[in-house]
Amino acid sequence: MIIQNDLTHLEKIICRGQANEAIANSLPVPVMSMDEFFKCPSDPVKADVRKTDPLGILYTSGTTGLSKGVVLCHNAFIHLARLIAGFRQLGPQDILYTFLPLFHGNAQMLSVMNAVVADAQLVLRDRFSASTFWDEIRQYGATQFNYLGAVMTILSKQPPRENDADNPVRICIGAACPPDVMKHMEERFGLICLEGYGLTEAGIFMHWTVNDRKLGSCGKIVEEYYEAMLVDDEDNEVPVGQTGEIVVRPKAPFIMMSEYYKMPEKTLESYRNLWFHTGDWARKDEEGYFYFVDRKKDALRRRGENISSFEVEKVINSNPKVLESAVFAVPSELGEDEVKANVVLKPGETLSPEELIKYCNERMAYFAVPRYLEFVAELPKTPTARVEKYRLREAGITENTWDREKASIKLTR
Repeated sequence: MIIQNDLTHLEKIICRGQANEAIANSLPVPVMSMDEFFKCPSDPVKADVRKTDPLGILYTSGTTGLSKGVVLCHNAFIHLARLIAGFRQLGPQDILYTFLPLFHGNAQMLSVMNAVVADAQLVLRDRFSASTFWDEIRQYGATQFNYLGAVMTILSKQPPRENDADNPVRICIGAACPPDVMKHMEERFGLICLEGYGLTEAGIFMHWTVNDRKLGSCGKIVEEYYEAMLVDDEDNEVPVGQTGEIVVRPKAPFIMMSEYYKMPEKTLESYRNLWFHTGDWARKDEEGYFYFVDRKKDALRRRGENISSFEVEKVINSNPKVLESAVFAVPSELGEDEVKANVVLKPGETLSPEELIKYCNERMAYFAVPRYLEFVAELPKTPTARVEKYRLREAGITENTWDREKASIKLTR
């Protein structure tokens, strides 16, 4: 697709490496290499930039459907970077390590911008590899890293090494690490985990600090900058201990998204009643700590019971033979949902459906035990390692799906 005629404000192109001469000559503006850019005696790009001007468009993960472009200004980037740098006690002595793609907010704000505001160093890798992860950490002397998805669970299930604790990492930061996995990782690798909750549109507005951690929680609201609460479907705040949707709004200007790019209806829908609606369920305890329950679109309802796919996955993933799993809804002949789990086993392991169902039955409510199981080689994921559950729901029941009811397996209650 030719877009050059639409770029009416474009003044200069800076490219990595040497530009193709024929292409450069055909363009309506000058082309400069990165080497030429850095050799300029003064800034070759003249611009009057304000902190409220848009800096970039970051796209949502697309785990539930079409990605949306989140427009963020300079202030939003810098605010979040400084906030998280403080939580993780980041300084010039630190070396950050990330394997996440640079088009994602985690790599941009919590890695690149974190390093910039703290005058730290940064190692950028192009992918996550569980087998080489710790070797690379030691090679680069990394003192901190970020994680998402099932990364911590996968790392915890790697074969033990004598030098596990001999690494330079002191802090890692992320979300959704099961408490038992976190304890294991901290003891085995001699590090401290920090968790929080946030999303591209709103930044991170719940978090732990080094001196205030509560395993299993997302932390408390960062009250200096945000208001947040849990609401029902009519936007009424729910009582302590009850599940509700997380909604948030800023106390300071220009620290959240400006809009969804070219999606005004979606923007207004998300900001209804002057609160940004995250689409995530959580509960809060008496001390003000929040606990993630599930994505609203990923939650299931089976025979009158609400089921968190997140909680079912935690149990399945705790099986020593399982590498990771994804739990999702498939249609029931009785109405509502049935629970299906796609499961990836650790290399070289074998596990029968009956064994896994028995394991689940002993560790979760009977109504949450999956009816359907399917062992797969891998799960469909975004480049940021989030499972694309909409693709699993579209595939539904396949010829390789095992049915607990057809196998006449009875659950104990």
